[in-house]
Amino acid sequence: MTHARRKADELWGALVRKGRCELQDLGPCGGPIQACHGLSRGYLGTRYLLDNGFSGCAGHNFFAEVKPLEWDEYLRRRWGIPKYEEMRTRALNFGKKGERMDYEQVIADLRVRNEEGR
Repeated sequence: MTHARRKADELWGALVRKGRCELQDLGPCGGPIQACHGLSRGYLGTRYLLDNGFSGCAGHNFFAEVKPLEWDEYLRRRWGIPKYEEMRTRALNFGKKGERMDYEQVIADLRVRNEEGR
């Protein structure tokens, strides 16, 4: 993993984590708060979108990983179908036309968002 990618991940995570679990409607919480991705972080088109992040406990993050079909249904309900489809399309199509992740731009954008939040 490159230094820039680690920095982007760090900044995204800091913006997403809120000190409490936002996924309590999935059931009881367990473990420390983590920055959770709605759609897998393996999809670079949505990896750094703040809308694709949830402040969640380790238990709910694990649920998303081991119960992908249930998690997919949850995202459809939570986001609504139009937003879900938009996010899914972005995730699936990034890179198909040769796009590459501009980590320096991602870092700059996340830093601006961090400053705005203060």
